[in-house]
Amino acid sequence: MSMTAQRKDISDPEVIHEFATRVGKIEYLNYLYLLTVADIRATNPELWTSWKDSLLKELYSATANALRRGLENPVLQLDTIRETQSEAHKELLAKGLSAKSIKKAWSHISPDYFLRYYADEAIWHTIAINATSEEDLPLILLRPQNQRGSAEIFIYAQQKQEGFIFSRCTTALDNLGLTILDARIISTQNELYTLNSFQVLEQSGEPISDLRRELHICSTVKQQLCDPPNTQQKNLHIHSRQATHFPIRTQARFYQDPQNTYNILELTTTDHPGLLAKVAHFFRTHQLNLISAKITTIGSRAEDIFSLNTQSKQLLSGEQMQSLAKDLTLLLKSS
Repeated sequence: MSMTAQRKDISDPEVIHEFATRVGKIEYLNYLYLLTVADIRATNPELWTSWKDSLLKELYSATANALRRGLENPVLQLDTIRETQSEAHKELLAKGLSAKSIKKAWSHISPDYFLRYYADEAIWHTIAINATSEEDLPLILLRPQNQRGSAEIFIYAQQKQEGFIFSRCTTALDNLGLTILDARIISTQNELYTLNSFQVLEQSGEPISDLRRELHICSTVKQQLCDPPNTQQKNLHIHSRQATHFPIRTQARFYQDPQNTYNILELTTTDHPGLLAKVAHFFRTHQLNLISAKITTIGSRAEDIFSLNTQSKQLLSGEQMQSLAKDLTLLLKSS
């Protein structure tokens, strides 16, 4: 249950249906949930965070609903997309936005966006995008604590170069001393804009709780994104003593997802400040298009999963996957 919550996209009804099918009954789900929470907290109380708590609750609730609905009658992705759109549209109208403004803000956003974001997130994004002119981009938003127990940073920007926004953002957030828990990257259908969102916590595991800190984070990220693409960004952190003395063997494995729609990278290595920024830079230099990232840290061990494809939206060949895995492993071993 912990692995499903942390390593899969639990906003996807197909993921929920697969998990519910494996669980089978509400009774078994209750036992599994209690055992999972007890195991994490007993193994190492420091590993229990508001983020993991919210992920497990979200998975439990969605699975319970799927079991009550009946496994023979699963929720379809299209149903989720339409429900999110309808709920967000109704609330936006109630807040004073016109149907024309909503249509304009959503005109180039792919349906997948409404699968991967809650209605309240779509409302928050739409209001801000509608109020922001082209000259004021990039748009940086921050909610200090959301229903997932983490802070959410949302970036809406012009697509300068493939991977540019994600690479710059990970460097900035790391230099700010923030831990990235989850990342989502969506390009508009016309490929002119990109929507990036990050779930983050302070390195202490706590949400962001100071208004000046929020403003500093937003201004720092915006400055990084406004620098020219060829400007070299520096990472200000160094390896921790724990990472230096107890290194984890680096393993990188690429494979295709079961639906053959994108490639998946499973990365296991020693966690250290700047790790995600290095991986983002690797994707950019190798012309890989990142779709999403699930970040899992257990002590000094990082277990991250990335969904990606090529800049031309093609799948990687077997030979390409082997070569990339070797190059990434060598990069992280030498850094």
